[in-house]
Amino acid sequence: MSSDEDRMVAAWQLTVDYRLEQISNEMISR
Repeated sequence: MSSDEDRMVAAWQLTVDYRLEQISNEMISR
């Protein structure tokens, strides 16, 4: 794995974590 791929995977994981947090916050506030 190249360092570029590592960065892409890390960014993707951060995006997924952020989206999951938003979704769970929305469900809790309902």
